[in-house]
Amino acid sequence: MRIHVFGSLVCELLVDAGISLAKDGMPTKTVCPIRPAHGGGALNVAAAAQEYGAKVDLTLMVGNDAQGDQAVVELSERFASVRAMPVLRHTRNSVCFRCGQIYASPAERIRPVWDAALERSVRSARLTVVTPLPASERPLVQQLLATANRALFMPSGEQIKDVRSFINLANLGQNSITTICNDAEARLAINDSQAEPFDVIHALREEGLRSRIIITSRLGAMLWEPQRGYFWYPALSGGNVIRTIGAGDRASGLFAAAVLHGLDLQDALAASQIEAGRHVRNLPKLGSLTDLLAWGKAQSVVNLAEKKPASGSRFAIATGLAAAASALLAAVVFPF
Repeated sequence: MRIHVFGSLVCELLVDAGISLAKDGMPTKTVCPIRPAHGGGALNVAAAAQEYGAKVDLTLMVGNDAQGDQAVVELSERFASVRAMPVLRHTRNSVCFRCGQIYASPAERIRPVWDAALERSVRSARLTVVTPLPASERPLVQQLLATANRALFMPSGEQIKDVRSFINLANLGQNSITTICNDAEARLAINDSQAEPFDVIHALREEGLRSRIIITSRLGAMLWEPQRGYFWYPALSGGNVIRTIGAGDRASGLFAAAVLHGLDLQDALAASQIEAGRHVRNLPKLGSLTDLLAWGKAQSVVNLAEKKPASGSRFAIATGLAAAASALLAAVVFPF
């Protein structure tokens, strides 16, 4: 079972805390080691999906320089395949510490090109994940979504702002594309900073959205399926929140792996909420979808008695569900 993840690779140089060097007991100088670190949404999603049993092929937009080349070599040892799509031309006067579009003048940009090798990889994957990209890459995103057998579309805030273009992309394959974004980004589509997920989805439907969409928030996640309606999944409650960076990417990677393993969208989304909750609380990684579901059941995160659709104007049900979440109740059943 294989997925294809497409996105930008972030290559950063981290400066470690200084190490004091001494001679004859007297400090002489302080050395601050510098080491490369690779990250970004695409890599986070791929890593989470692989941890939960998916075989991952990566296509990464990187800088055409030593940092980008070294990153691809190192990542090739971790994933089934890693393909670089250079987007920056290295020159004597350019140092690309962050590969993607950062620190690049227009003269150094290289337009990524759709080619036969990328098309074969996307067509052969059971699921393609398109992570956030600039609005300028719309033609490439359109090609990816139109070619994929099944796609998880993670639009950037910049893409969502152009609501008509965003909806056209999401509707390319009505039965094969699932869009997922957080509530802050989704609100950009309707220019309402206070809108609840239900309101955002309803407004997008009025604008012509016909494909599945998931909107996540700190309280949980809402799924809308054209044939089945709205479903709400409370976030994991209780415990101290240690970190939030990367939680959405890990949840999306888990979601992709769960779909690949045969779970339906509702159950995959519920599992992803458990993973996001564990991530922000810095709990140890479980590495197995079976173990994750078992842990959720043991913590009473999932109620195995029923599956409740969400309903109501202005999503009035949110308040009650948030209270239920704090009591570690949920609105989903897992088919074991």
